[in-house]
Amino acid sequence: EIFPEKLLVEFPSGKLGISFKGRTKTRVSRIHDDSVLEGKVYVGMLVDTINIPGSSMFSGLKANEVSRILKDTKRVKGRVVTFVRPGVELRSRNEEALSDYSESRRN
Repeated sequence: EIFPEKLLVEFPSGKLGISFKGRTKTRVSRIHDDSVLEGKVYVGMLVDTINIPGSSMFSGLKANEVSRILKDTKRVKGRVVTFVRPGVELRSRNEEALSDYSESRRN
């Protein structure tokens, strides 16, 4: 399958029906049958960035971090995730955004 080099997808609020895997590079591992993202995102594509309106832009995330951020922000409209095809260089990890995010979750 040929993926686009880069794909920006605006996620709706609510349940997405998508699964991720990866410790260093997060890839889409499954798109569930009832997913609102079916036909918009492809299994095997890599997550490059997540931009949450009113928050930060996250990059360099592990799969569990991607899942947690998307779950925690499920009521937020306008979340934009940038996907890239395998082999495209990913942005480096944004430690500051993750630190700020983790701090805000504790309050």
